[in-house]
Amino acid sequence: MITLISLVSVSYAAFSLNGPHGDGRFLAHPVLINAKACPSGQFNKLTVDTGGTGLDNYDEANTKYATQCTACSSATFKGIYTAPLSGLTGDYVALNRGECCYNSNHVSCREELRAYKEGCHGTGAYDSTTNTEGHGGGTCT
Repeated sequence: MITLISLVSVSYAAFSLNGPHGDGRFLAHPVLINAKACPSGQFNKLTVDTGGTGLDNYDEANTKYATQCTACSSATFKGIYTAPLSGLTGDYVALNRGECCYNSNHVSCREELRAYKEGCHGTGAYDSTTNTEGHGGGTCT
């Protein structure tokens, strides 16, 4: 007996903070609900597009969420986590923020940390959830 498995390409009307599954994880796997977005040792990095007004994490032309899998590195993570986001427009404007070290409750900061921990930490209290208790701690030092 042969079993065929196919992945359905899913399209969305526009980028949403609710993410591809309606659960607020906009850096989650674009198709599979409970799967990690990236292979082991990588995380789905929030990546601003070259124009500085949108995200590479969402493919506007094909109206699909897209992963930006990046090798786990605290320096790489801190590069985006500690930098302010500004200039995002349209559906992305809600992601504009100051440094996450001082804005750890911001939706973007929470999701960035969740995505990093999902891909780069296999154990610990925040393996598959978001640290809502003040991410700052040692995250920005």
